[in-house]
Amino acid sequence: NIFVPAGDGVIIGGLYKGFLELFELKLIEKLPKLIAVQSSGSNAIVRYFKTKKFEFKSAETIADSICAAAPRNLFMAYEAISISSGFAIEVDDEEILNAQKDVIQKFGIFVEPSSAASFAGFKKAILSGLIDQKENHLVMFTGNGLKDVNSLKKWNEEIEPKTYQQWLDELNAN
Repeated sequence: NIFVPAGDGVIIGGLYKGFLELFELKLIEKLPKLIAVQSSGSNAIVRYFKTKKFEFKSAETIADSICAAAPRNLFMAYEAISISSGFAIEVDDEEILNAQKDVIQKFGIFVEPSSAASFAGFKKAILSGLIDQKENHLVMFTGNGLKDVNSLKKWNEEIEPKTYQQWLDELNAN
């Protein structure tokens, strides 16, 4: 499973194209499941994945880099998700900011909110039982936190990195 922050659908479409070529060349045995993560304030791909219809809706989210009312690569993103047996999931701005905080504190990686959306989707997928936490997962971080330093004003605590296992134990305890 690969969790990808999605706005226009360009990154997930590109990943799909690359993995499809590797599969056709018999360099991999199967396509990884591609999972698009969007902000609930900018969720055109999630809505299309569920309804197979595009409806223009204005978009607004703290995750500026994945804010797209009319995704340029909507159909390729849909194909990538469908053919790879993945899914599309949405997270709200609070979940995104909490994920940004988690990634910074627990893993020591300074990501912007748009990038943290993929981790928020990963957390939500674990907690809702959409994925098996014992499987291998990759969470893509696509943007450095320096792109949106102001998002840090939403929370202000000391940062203490933890291991993935410590984080997973805390997540399962709640």
